[in-house]
Parts: sequence; C-alpha cells; structure tokens
Amino acid sequence: MASTYAALQEEKDGKGYAIKVKELGGEEMEFQMDMEDSVMDLKKLIEAKKPAAVLNRQRLIWMGREINDGKAKLGVVFKDAQNANIAIHLVIRKGDATNRPVPSSGAAAPIAMAQPSRPMQTVKCPFCRITVQFPEGSQMIRCSNCGGISRIQRPESRQRKCPQRGCNVTLAYRTNMQYVRCPQCVSTIETARWRIVQAGDAKRN
Repeated sequence: MASTYAALQEEKDGKGYAIKVKELGGEEMEFQMDMEDSVMDLKKLIEAKKPAAVLNRQRLIWMGREINDGKAKLGVVFKDAQNANIAIHLVIRKGDATNRPVPSSGAAAPIAMAQPSRPMQTVKCPFCRITVQFPEGSQMIRCSNCGGISRIQRPESRQRKCPQRGCNVTLAYRTNMQYVRCPQCVSTIETARWRIVQAGDAKRN
C-alpha cells in the first residue's frame, strides 16, 4: 500500500495546494495537490496512506463545512482560501453495523435493557457554531457536523452589585444567564459586560 501512495504522490508537480489533513487523534498527513485535482483524488491519496480511511467512510471538513462533492475541483472548493496552505479535518465514520457477527442459534441473544434517559441540553459548537445536543452531566461533546471535540463549561453562581447608580442591591446569577433583572430598580443587566441594557422606571427606596 505504501508503494501505491508513493506512486500517486509522484504524479504531483508540487504546484497548487499544500494540504494538511488532521485527525481527531492528533495524527497529520500532508499532500501536494494541483488546483485541477478533484476531492476524490485527495481521498484516494488519504486511503492509500491510511488504509483504515476507506473512501466511503471519509468526512473531510474545511472551515466548518463538509466537502461532499467528490468530483469538485480543489481550485473551486478552496477558492476562498487566503493562501495555498490548506488545513482540513478528517473524520472516519464507523463501519456498518451489518458487519457485526450474528449470535449462533444455540446461544441466547442478549436482551437490551432500557436505560433511564437523561435530560438533554444544547450548546453552540465553538468551531462551526451549530447547535449541538448533549445529555445533562456530560463533560465533553463531539460536534456531529464538524467532528470537533470541546469541553462543557459548567455554570457557576456569582454575585455582583447592581450597576444602576444609587441602587445598592447585590444580584445573584449564574454564568450561563445572558441577562438578569434587578428587583429594586427593575433594570435589565447584560451579565457578560455587566452593563445596563434597559433602565428600569421603578422608584428606588
């Protein structure tokens, strides 16, 4: 397989794009590709260098978007790139469940036990900004769109004095709250910058 990879790579003339393919585990591969090469040409090189990355299991992600069209020219796909050095992410799909061994007729099939479901929460992926669902209590999540892995930030309780002049109320809030309202001056406060976005009209004592 290594000879196949070498033969394919020798066909490149060093012009076009220097493409660095990154995996979630931290492994990297580099390829010299021409602008007229297709996405499928790149996938074949990846498979030749990494046999586990079968063509139909590869997901190539660039700037938060999956490259789906295998016939597309790289010059078209990367037309918005600022330079010829391209970094893309590779996610390898798991194998088909139909490839799993079937239990023999003499053995009792395992019974799937129902697990209590946990409440779901949502958060925006820090890489591609789409909304991702995850079970409550999770510490790490993996984005279903770009494959990026991020840590869940736990909300914390904080206390700060109301920024309205003359109001001495101390407000308690959680860090996952975007706004908080003062019960005395009825002002709405943005927690990120701790500033008043809507002043209240209630009379202060």
